[in-house]
Amino acid sequence: MSKTVCALLGGGILFLNSVSGAAEGTAGTWPTFRGTDRSAVSPDTGLLQSWPESGPKLVWEGSGLGRGYSSVAIADGRIYTMGDHLPGAEDQDEYLICLDQNTGKQIWKSKTGEPWTNGQDDWQSARSTPTVDDNHVYCLT
Repeated sequence: MSKTVCALLGGGILFLNSVSGAAEGTAGTWPTFRGTDRSAVSPDTGLLQSWPESGPKLVWEGSGLGRGYSSVAIADGRIYTMGDHLPGAEDQDEYLICLDQNTGKQIWKSKTGEPWTNGQDDWQSARSTPTVDDNHVYCLT
């Protein structure tokens, strides 16, 4: 099983497959802010010490997640994040968004309420990271 690396980049998610030698373990599971034990340290072993010069294989790119500072939670083949001002939405409200981990396609979204618009423009927007526990997803807004 290959490991997946994800990064939230400007309202999109970029997924990269690491190459060679990743040990099996909790690959693809990061159910809450800073990971399973909230230490921001992955228990996975056998990971690459550096990227190949050509970089890891790009699996998929995501966009259309709106604006915000939320990180991602990953569990059971799904990725959860939050954003507001989603492109194509009828409103500018905040949403909890669920994506398929293998394809990046949106599975569902659920409106959580009005976006936070106080303070400077670059302070505004979704900030919390969803948490997955069994068959439930929790978020704060």
